[in-house]
Parts: sequence; structure tokens; C-alpha cells
Amino acid sequence: VFDRKNYFYADLPQGYQISQYKYPVVGEGVVTIDLSDGQSKNIRIVRLHPEQDAGKSLHDQNPKKTYVDLNRSGVALMEIVSEPDLRSSEEVALFISKLRSILMYLDACDGNTRPYRSRPFPTTIKGWTVNGVPFCHQLFYSRFPDPSTLIRPVYQYVS
Repeated sequence: VFDRKNYFYADLPQGYQISQYKYPVVGEGVVTIDLSDGQSKNIRIVRLHPEQDAGKSLHDQNPKKTYVDLNRSGVALMEIVSEPDLRSSEEVALFISKLRSILMYLDACDGNTRPYRSRPFPTTIKGWTVNGVPFCHQLFYSRFPDPSTLIRPVYQYVS
């Protein structure tokens, strides 16, 4: 069963997004990451569901304008939602690396982090496109010295 999420967003020209939000393909689960201190930590997964991708707002092309790239609008992606268990940029990088490895093993994505393919980001910073684990680590560390302020991270992979 698919849902129609109606909302306005500059890079969502149709004004809605088709999603399987209420009845996800995958329910609750856990991804275990191995920390540098030898400890392991479980990152709780809430759900994995398919939905349509929106366009991409481009804020760095012009200092006074925002451009919209609609090339990926309507493309199917899988959205993976986790609980707010990540507490450091190291944990974010380890989690995304592990998640990427799992998805590649399952042949759910090719693992290539070029634009429009694999792009993880938290919902509170949904406008960001993060291409690659090192950039995600750096971005998270610079923007969120206290990651407990995040609500619920969402990671999207274009299929």
C-alpha cells in the first residue's frame, strides 16, 4: 500500500510524494557498528520504505538565487529511518559505511556515492546532499557538536 504525502517544497513540483511510509517493506531492526575503542553499538532501525525522490535545490550556483534540478524528481529510492542513536561523527561514519556495505552485499545499490545515487542525511538537515562517508563525517562534526539535538536521522538511497 502506497501513501501520498502532500506538502509544499520548492524542489517537489507536483506538491506530493508517493511513499510506502505507513506500511514499510522492512520494520524494526538493528545495525551493529564496531567503535574504535573496541566496543560495539547497536543503531536501531525504525523502517525501510520506498518513495519518490524530490528534485534537488542548488544553493551554491549563485549567491542570490536558488536553482532547482528536477532530473531525479520522481525516481524511486529507499528511505532508511533510524532512531537517534548516533552520538558522534565517528559513529555516523561507521554507521553509513556499515549500511553501505550491507546494501551492496544485498545488491540493493552499487555503493557508488556519485550525486543522485547514494546520499545519506538526517531529516533536520534534509536539504543537504552528502556524497561519501568522509564528507558526511566532516559535515556532521562541523554542524553538530552535540548530536543528541538531532531528532531522527533518515538515510536515502536512490535505487
